[in-house]
Amino acid sequence: MNSITQLRNNSLTNSWLKLGVLSLGFASLYSIILVILHTPQLSSFFPNPHIFKSALMIYVNVSVLIWLLSITASIWSLSFPRKRESRKNILDSRFRGNDIVVLNPNIYPKLAFLSTILIAVSPIAGHNPVMHNYIPMLENIVFILGLSLFGVTLLLYAINILYFFDWTNLSSLVNFTILSTIIMFILSCVCFCWSYNSLQNIIQIIPIEIEFYYELLFWSGGYLLQFIYTQILIFILVILFKELIGRELKFQTFYLFLLYLNFIFGILIIFGHISYDIIDGAFKKFYTNHMQYLGGIAYILCLVGMGFEWLLSMSYRGLTMVSRHRASTTSSRELHNK
Repeated sequence: MNSITQLRNNSLTNSWLKLGVLSLGFASLYSIILVILHTPQLSSFFPNPHIFKSALMIYVNVSVLIWLLSITASIWSLSFPRKRESRKNILDSRFRGNDIVVLNPNIYPKLAFLSTILIAVSPIAGHNPVMHNYIPMLENIVFILGLSLFGVTLLLYAINILYFFDWTNLSSLVNFTILSTIIMFILSCVCFCWSYNSLQNIIQIIPIEIEFYYELLFWSGGYLLQFIYTQILIFILVILFKELIGRELKFQTFYLFLLYLNFIFGILIIFGHISYDIIDGAFKKFYTNHMQYLGGIAYILCLVGMGFEWLLSMSYRGLTMVSRHRASTTSSRELHNK
């Protein structure tokens, strides 16, 4: 069964995809609000100057963070045992008598759905937007609760998938994509916690502006999220390209190499925390340079590889058509001679 068929037949995958579509729906609603606030004749009806930033912040979070991580979670679902997916109990264990208890996988999309709703409606609890890179914040309890619930839900889901992961076939594109993105997501959570701990120590000594605080908090982990998105993008491009050309890929080993390459580049991010103090300007510079020089290599090489494979596919089809034409011509001549 190919990856696209698995995606269609996996109800857990479909649940995550529905969440992604829902997040885009919320993004569309907030985009309308942004358009209204940009219209001089209508913006006067919204005297609060923070409404625009709050709408923009929610728009960014649901259209980028929630959408892309929902797609990532849908790919993770491909490795979950189908027999476990169908169970109805909230709590479950891997084997009878095993004292390791985990949540039924179907509960995770529901928790993520709840967290997305909380994020989407959070502006009603107050407007105090903090604009910065990667994960802009709205400082109220509803938004923080929603964002925290979404992050914890995905982390537990990733650990759950990892616990039941099939380690015997890492030469499979889908298996390695799942494993590598799970590891990178867990590392991004480690980066968030690492940054939080470092910042807590610093604010005991010197005050930090709230914008700068959140920028540093999400800086390293946010960069690693970009490598997760790139990994998922490469995988999806490859499986769609395979459907497009209608045959097995000649460069499949090359695409697998690119997934390994992007994964290695991604986990190098952890060295920023090891090498620099978070308050040091070199800390941010490290991640900027890392993304600038390493962030697009695997993706560009993937496009180049697919370009070459497309040319080979066209050449193969051309040769096939020529061969068929020659065979048809030869048969016609033989019939004519008879």
